Amino acid sequence: MSPTTVKARILITEDCNRNCSGCCNSYSKIMSRAQYVDDLTDLPGELKSIMITGGEPMLYPEKTQRIAEELRGRYPSSNLYLYSALYHDNLEMIIPALDGFHYTIHEGANKKDLFLLDKLQELVQNHKDEWSDKSFRLYVDDRVNLPVRIVPNVWTQSNISAWITEQELLDQQPNGLPVGEQLFIYTGN
Repeated sequence: MSPTTVKARILITEDCNRNCSGCCNSYSKIMSRAQYVDDLTDLPGELKSIMITGGEPMLYPEKTQRIAEELRGRYPSSNLYLYSALYHDNLEMIIPALDGFHYTIHEGANKKDLFLLDKLQELVQNHKDEWSDKSFRLYVDDRVNLPVRIVPNVWTQSNISAWITEQELLDQQPNGLPVGEQLFIYTGN
C-alpha cells in the first residue's frame, strides 16, 4: 500500500445485475492494480475519502449497510460515499451513515430503472432537511435512450455525458485513478 493513499475505492462485490458495454470493472489495466482485502481493518489507518462501490453494492443492501456503518465507525472523520445504480428501500437506513450518494443511470436503462430513479428522488426530497449536509450526485450515460426525469433540487450535481473508456481514463490519469486513490476489492462477507 502506498503511503500517499488518501482515498480508498472499495468494491464490496463484483456481482452486478447489468452487463454494460465498457463496464469499468472490465478495465484490465486498472483492475490489475487492485489490492484484495478480506477484512476492512486491512485498509489504511488514515483516509480522507472512502468510496463504496461494486459491481452493484445494492444487490446486497444489508451487507452494504453493515459495511457503511463499520467504515463510518472506523473512519468517523473521513468522507464516506456510496456509488450505486440500483435503488432499494434500505437506502433510507444507509444514507444516514454516508456523506454522499452517487447514483448512475447506465446505458440500456429501462422503464423500471427510471421508475426506481423517481423513487430515489422522492426519498431524498422527503428527507431534504435531515440530509441537507449530504452530497447527492447523478450521472446519466448519454447512451440512455429513454427520457430521464431529473428533479433539480434533489441533486448537488447531475451530469449527462459519455462513458469514458479505459484508455481515455489512462490518458487522463496514468494509474487509472486520481493521484492518492487506491482500489481495493473486499473479499469478506
